[in-house]
Amino acid sequence: MHEASDASGLNDLYRKFRGRDLSPEERQQHASYQAVMRFSLVDRETRAFTVERYCFRGRIDDWIWLDGPGALAGLARKYVKHLGQDSFFELF
Repeated sequence: MHEASDASGLNDLYRKFRGRDLSPEERQQHASYQAVMRFSLVDRETRAFTVERYCFRGRIDDWIWLDGPGALAGLARKYVKHLGQDSFFELF
């Protein structure tokens, strides 16, 4: 799963020098994306997955295990809702 960066700083510059806000299409065009959550298949026969989230704690900056192995649907239902939320950073 990827999250888009906040384009508010770019929008401020755009407004200052162009006199208007970025359009939704321009926001999407100038966004940068970073992987923040991943689901990995660990058993092909049982279709079992693990879920990890990216940790942004300076000296760690790496993937940390959250859950699994388990069914993809259940893991996705449990964790995807945290994307873009403060609760994402509380997942361990």
